[in-house]
Amino acid sequence: MNRALALWGLVAALGLSACSPTIGSSCVQSTDCSVKGDRTCDTSQPEGYCTVFGCGDNTCPNSAVCVSFNVALPGCAYNDYQAPARTSRILCLAHCQQDSDCRTSEGYVCADPRGAPWLARIVDDNQNQSVCIVAATPVDAGPAQDAAICNAGRPLPEAGGGGGGVGAPDSGPTADAGAADAADAE
Repeated sequence: MNRALALWGLVAALGLSACSPTIGSSCVQSTDCSVKGDRTCDTSQPEGYCTVFGCGDNTCPNSAVCVSFNVALPGCAYNDYQAPARTSRILCLAHCQQDSDCRTSEGYVCADPRGAPWLARIVDDNQNQSVCIVAATPVDAGPAQDAAICNAGRPLPEAGGGGGGVGAPDSGPTADAGAADAADAE
């Protein structure tokens, strides 16, 4: 009798763990993802998306992939010196092999997040992974941003290779311009 009861308890425990939400599961609130508080429901995704924010290299549970979005400011060119951008968002996404591994009826596809239109960066060692991600279409980023915005207060490169480049202090009117203004006043 005790053996049958123990076996039933083991089967019940295994059954419950098999049904527990994983990275990429739909959710309404974070407790739908984990009662331990180690996962979050990203409600900005269609039907919610169980994830871990702020992941690091190879730290995502359930063989998920750590991905960084917005590694460059919109409209600004990406470069390693300024990465990650102050607007980046790092989170775990469900690993996949094909679209059917994802919640396609809710708008997710299996794709390489490094490709357009996402242009994300995989943080994990394995750079050849696909994830369940919202199907998206390219969006015009608008005109290129002001160099001062893209450089975030760093010195701007000089234009033309010499003298006062972009962002050089204005030296004011030249002496010739001042003389011409004085002559016009007479």
